[in-house]
Parts: sequence; C-alpha cells; structure tokens
Amino acid sequence: MNDRSASTCPSSGRSGAVDAVAGAVAAAAGGSGVVVVVEPSAVLDEAQARAAGAGLEVLRARASEAERGSPFGVARQLFAPPLARLGEARRATVLRGGAKMAAPLLEDAPAAERDISGIHGLYWLASNLADLRPLVLLVDDAEWSDDPSLRLLAYLAQRIDELPVALVVATRSGGLEALGVRG
Repeated sequence: MNDRSASTCPSSGRSGAVDAVAGAVAAAAGGSGVVVVVEPSAVLDEAQARAAGAGLEVLRARASEAERGSPFGVARQLFAPPLARLGEARRATVLRGGAKMAAPLLEDAPAAERDISGIHGLYWLASNLADLRPLVLLVDDAEWSDDPSLRLLAYLAQRIDELPVALVVATRSGGLEALGVRG
C-alpha cells in the first residue's frame, strides 16, 4: 500500500488550516480528491461554509468516545442522512454496483466489523454520491472514531485522487497515522 500525502495543519496555524481547507474545497469542486488533517476542529465550520458556498455536498460526522464501540458509527453519520434525503429512484442510483454492499451497514443491520465488502461498498457509495455533486466529508474528533470507520477513512484516503471528494479530518493526535498518510 502506497502512502498518500496529505495537508496537515497544526492548531497554532489557523490561517494555514483555513488555506488548506480552501484548497481542498477547490480541488474537490474541480474533480480532484484531497485529504486534509487539521487541528483545531473549529476549522471544520469554515470548511463547511466554503464547501456549501461553492455548491458542494457536505457530509459531516463527529466521533465520540461513547460511540467508539459502535461499528461504522462515523460512516453512518456521514452517509445515512444524504441517503434518507434522496427519493427512491435516486437512492437506487447511488446504491448501484459496489455501493449496494453499503446498504446493510446504513440500515442498522448487524455489520461484520472487519467486513471489507462493507468498506468497499461505502467507498462506492461516496463515489456515486460524488457523481451527483462533488463531496466534502468532514470528520470531527477523529481520534474517537470506531475502528471500522477509521478503516473506511483510510481506504478513502488511499483512493481519494480518483474522486471529486475532499476528506477533511479534525483530530487532536494520531490523525495521519490512522489514515495511513504522511504530511
């Protein structure tokens, strides 16, 4: 597995973090994928505002220590709401192909924690949603993410350049290692 480079912004450099977020939004809007890991999480509000202003779809999740034992908890926070907003026909469209493997994870069916097919399905769901409109995925407090969701974020990070998706992760520590990327 190749290491993927990412933009990292320490908490002392808020303006650098905001610039990195602006670049990520622009990249996704232009059809390129990018991963940005930031401190502090307040930068995510800026990312959300910029992405919405640019017409991108914003999906946001906040990990918590209380939910850490819930497999795919962060993934459900990201992907269940936009699916619920889609009509039946559009939902069927985004859950086509490999993305159909994600459906059981999002419908509260018991999920096998190490099931790569579910992670692969969520990747294709992100891809299919990004076909409708470029995405910005925002994950706050990533250090508290459940392991399957961390594996999903790492899977996305390794393939992000294939998608019009910006993955912006706010973490206090260990964010880059969890995603398998280097700054």
